[in-house]
Order: sequence, then C-alpha cells, then structure tokens
Amino acid sequence: MEAKKHLRKPENWEDFESLCKKLWGEIWDCKEIKKNGRKGQSQNGVDVYGIPKGEKSYYGIQCKGKDEYSHKLLTKSEIDKEIDLAKSFKPALTKFYFATTANKDSKIEEYIRIRDFENRLQNLFEVHLFSWEDIVDLIDENKQTHDWYLNLNKFNTKSNAEICFENDQNELVKSIPFYEQYTHYQLGSKPTNIFDYTSFKSPIIRNPLIRGKNKSYCRFRLKIKNTGSAPIENPKIIINAKGEYTEIGDEYVDAIIKPANAKTDVEVNSLQGSLFICPHRNTLAPGEEYLSNTICIKPDFKGANIELIWKLVSNKYNKEGLLKININTYLVEKEINEYVDFKQDERIEKKIVDYIDDN
Repeated sequence: MEAKKHLRKPENWEDFESLCKKLWGEIWDCKEIKKNGRKGQSQNGVDVYGIPKGEKSYYGIQCKGKDEYSHKLLTKSEIDKEIDLAKSFKPALTKFYFATTANKDSKIEEYIRIRDFENRLQNLFEVHLFSWEDIVDLIDENKQTHDWYLNLNKFNTKSNAEICFENDQNELVKSIPFYEQYTHYQLGSKPTNIFDYTSFKSPIIRNPLIRGKNKSYCRFRLKIKNTGSAPIENPKIIINAKGEYTEIGDEYVDAIIKPANAKTDVEVNSLQGSLFICPHRNTLAPGEEYLSNTICIKPDFKGANIELIWKLVSNKYNKEGLLKININTYLVEKEINEYVDFKQDERIEKKIVDYIDDN
C-alpha cells in the first residue's frame, strides 16, 4: 500500500463527502449508506447516513472539508451548530460523527468529548470526531476504500507548473548603464580644501560591508506557479545561463562580506554558470505562486542576449523550459582627475567600468 503521508486530501467538499460515504459504507458494512438529500436542501446536520450491519438505528456523518494549506480547523461554534441541527434528524440518531479534512487538534478533540458526555447524560446520540490523520488511518485499514481513493486521485490529478519572470512573462528586456570613464592625469598635486564650517554636514555613516549599488547588474526574480491540480512537493529549480555575461550573483552581490544572517533561496555556482533556487516552502499548493529572491547577472558592456535553461525537479514531477533576457546597455560619461609628478606622465585614459552608485 502507498505510504500514508502521500494520501492527498480531497480537492473539494463534494469529493470529501463521497470519500466519507465510501469509507464508512465499508466500515459499517452498509450497502444502503446514502448522502442526505441534494445540495441546497436542509440536511439537519447530516451529510451521510446509514444503519451499520448488526445495528437497528441510524448513524450520521457531518462532512467538514477544510483547506489543506491554510490549516483551518473545526471550530466550537461549528460543532455546536451541527449538533443542534442533528437533534432534528428523523428517526433519531444513535451516533453522530464529525469527519473533517482539518488536521488533529487536542483542544477540539477535548471539546468533542465534552459534548459527547453531555449528550449521553441526556440520552441523546453519541458525538465522535475523525480528523484527517484519523481518516487516513481508516483508509489504510479498509482496502476497498484505499484502492478506490488512490485510483480516483491518479485519474483526477495532474501536475503542472510554469516558471516565469516576476511580471509573468517568459522574456525580460532590461537597459543597463556602464561608465565610460575618462581619467585625466595632470601635472600637480591634489588640492587641499579649506574646511568651511558654515557648510559642514554630518558625515554619512555607511555600512562597511556594503558597496554602493552596482547598477551594471541586471536584477530580477523568478516566479514558480503551480498550474496543476496536485501539490508540488520539495520543488527546486536548476538553471544554466548561456550568453554574453561576465558574472552571476545573488542579492548580496554588492556586499564585501555576506552578512552572517543573510538568507536567500538562490545558490550560485559561478564557475559553471549555473544557479539553484530552493524555495523556503516545501510544498506548493495547486494555484499557489512562489517568488524567488533576487538574481543578479552582469552582462558584457556591449549588451547581451542571455538564455536561462531551467529544470524544475520535485518529489513526483519534473519539467524543463527556457527564459530569455535581452539586455541593452548604454554609456554614461564620467571624468576623474589624477595627479602626476612629471610632465611626460600627463595623459588621458579611457575605459569602461561598472556604474556604481555611491550616493
């Protein structure tokens, strides 16, 4: 049998109700087990009912589907409401079950025991609770339901995902500056400024571990979108970059030393030109999106066309694809002065350097 941890919760309330009918029909050995009425009709707190083999009175089940990923729980007010409604079910119930996809909670289990004890003192129906972990145990113990549920999941679920940029596109266009730096080497010595007290401003205290922002990096984030009907467990993205670039880094690329508390989901292998995205969440629910931390790529100063060849790997699903980055570059003139001691050393040198914003 498949391991319990892989039993996926039903996607909607109707599927959960069908599961409860199938499961307790097998447990009770009751071929006449039924869903109560149709959607929109008053059901007196009972979604599924039947008479177990060997019994002479009805048992009822209230099915409470809860969202698998927001961890919603059954509440005391819901319990009270459904118990009061079940008192009107005809003929009177002997046992009343709450079946829920919510995970086990000791406080709710305690409250169920209290309500069960109160009902017994009043000669009313017993009250019981089966949370998702309890239901998984029952599925595992009842072969017909187990096989039926696994086959249903295999036919009804489909894994799929998309990898794109933050703007939901598969192609990114960026414009990146570089400095066209002219260094004037001239005869003389660097002038000394006379301190002007009237124009004194407090010095800016900079973090010694952070340089000015290097605007010659193309910075972007990637989005992982679960577009299928099944969860994606333990997803990771492997990316190989191809094209005219000189360096790949994460969002701490401007740091001289990476801060000790730095936390990013991006791992870079500069030598191989590859990087990995390891999401901080272990599971992506159907319809859920995950946005990575910042990735930095420095293009050649003449511009670059870069391909990101990606592969998504997870426990049960893999997929490959391609993203493109078109980087246009432009030059900003920058002039600096240096001083030399001899006339023959005077000159002007030109070179292309990174555009680092020290402001």
